[in-house]
Amino acid sequence: VATGGTESTDGIPVSASTAYVFSAWHKINSSLTGGGTLSLRVIEWSVVPGVTADRQQAIAATAHDWARTSLAFTTQVDTVKVSLRIMFNTVAGSIYLDGAQFEQSTCATPYIETDGATAARSAARVRIPVTSLFTPTQGWAALRIRMGWASADIPAATAYFALWGDSTTNLLALYASATQVLLTNDATAGGAAQTLGPI
Repeated sequence: VATGGTESTDGIPVSASTAYVFSAWHKINSSLTGGGTLSLRVIEWSVVPGVTADRQQAIAATAHDWARTSLAFTTQVDTVKVSLRIMFNTVAGSIYLDGAQFEQSTCATPYIETDGATAARSAARVRIPVTSLFTPTQGWAALRIRMGWASADIPAATAYFALWGDSTTNLLALYASATQVLLTNDATAGGAAQTLGPI
């Protein structure tokens, strides 16, 4: 937070040399003017206190529909807490904000309601009933995927986009490794994988 133009050092406690990500959803009014900058900002603090790092990630001023911006970083060796800001410098107009989230991760995960307290999640997913949609022998699915991380920062050995099966060893799986997207059958039982393309 800021009071009287001064950054508050009463920040969020963090661990040193650890990956975090700050993200927020936003929708910018089409009449935004002023030619300034919009950005996410993370300021790292040491015990002294002193600033150990000051990072910003620009928010595209043309994002007139709901979009998400994230700022991923690794804390410095002497960082003990961070301050978070969403910056509006010399900008006139309005912007809607929702789902701001700060988490220990290499990439932003789906928003989780915390109600003012620390919260944890299991793997994020969406499940649908298959009655009248799929059978054991036929069906189809269409996916539009936007990676939320760089290939070097994949949050697990594999990131699954779709699983279709009736057990952990009788299934089709569409997933990404650090370098490619693959489609495989019987994934957890070592089934043959077909490479679909690079990330």
